[in-house]
Amino acid sequence: EGNVPLTAALDGHQCAFGKWFYGQGRKNLEMEVPGLGTIFSTLDQKHIALHKSAASIDESMKKRDAKAARALFETTTLPLLTEVRSLLGEALTLARDSQSSIIFRLNEQLKKITGIAISTSVLFLFAGLFVAVMLVRGICNPLGRLTTAARRVADGDFMPVDITSRD
Repeated sequence: EGNVPLTAALDGHQCAFGKWFYGQGRKNLEMEVPGLGTIFSTLDQKHIALHKSAASIDESMKKRDAKAARALFETTTLPLLTEVRSLLGEALTLARDSQSSIIFRLNEQLKKITGIAISTSVLFLFAGLFVAVMLVRGICNPLGRLTTAARRVADGDFMPVDITSRD
């Protein structure tokens, strides 16, 4: 068995996951999905223990004790990896369920907003039609009476025409 240097991050806060987990990313996700707090608390312990096991393996390797390193890997690191993977799976499932719930609520809100927008549009359409009809009546009725009066004048009837308008 050769002496292969360990390339794993020995500090759980410095690995790629640790930088996210102990930073703002985790805080943001926990605010979005409050149920993750319990899972993340357990994951925190397992994650740090996993890195400590890697440090122990590294020490065994530096002492050229490959047997001890393998034993540590099989008895400590591998079970921790399994637990961390399981916890991450639970977190992912919870986050996806929460995401589905958020999407459902957003779709319901969108339906309400769409209904309000359509109702408002129809209301404004009818209001606009009403105003247009009233304007057309206000303009066309006097013009119709004027046209009738003009025909009577053309036919020789010079009776006064009763058309009142402010314009």
